[in-house]
Amino acid sequence: ITPKVISSKGDLIEENIKIPVIQGISNVNIQNQINNSIQSDIMEFKSQMEEAAEEYSSLAKEQGKKFIPYNISTNYTLTYNKNNILSLSLIYFQYISGRPSYIMTSYNYDISSGKSLSLKDLFKPGTPYKEVINEAIRRELQTSKGVYPPEAAANFKGIAEDQPFYL
Repeated sequence: ITPKVISSKGDLIEENIKIPVIQGISNVNIQNQINNSIQSDIMEFKSQMEEAAEEYSSLAKEQGKKFIPYNISTNYTLTYNKNNILSLSLIYFQYISGRPSYIMTSYNYDISSGKSLSLKDLFKPGTPYKEVINEAIRRELQTSKGVYPPEAAANFKGIAEDQPFYL
């Protein structure tokens, strides 16, 4: 994976965008499909933040308030690349009105087919994967009492059907 970097600094927004570009997949069509999917998501984030900065700048000007330029960036980590499975996590950072926030998302692909993988896909058909994972999480919450609040295990409701994850 090599980064495609988009950097700019204007009056409304400063951007430092790193788009992961995957190389070396034997099927170039699958490689392009995966790269296009990830790039599309990142560029959508970039576009939304540029529009928001423009709108907020206009509003601040109308109200006579000081506008603090937005600052956005993305970064990624390849977390798994074996057995025809590629997993990477992507962090979106935004600094808006003096407040930082992070959003983490992940991408998991079967690089032999180009299929985006869900947790269910990592288990044999018919395996009660949610119960297996939920039990492991509850056990971790109960045995790591110094790390998690005492009520964490009791409050844990289980993973979602479309639970984000990375390997």
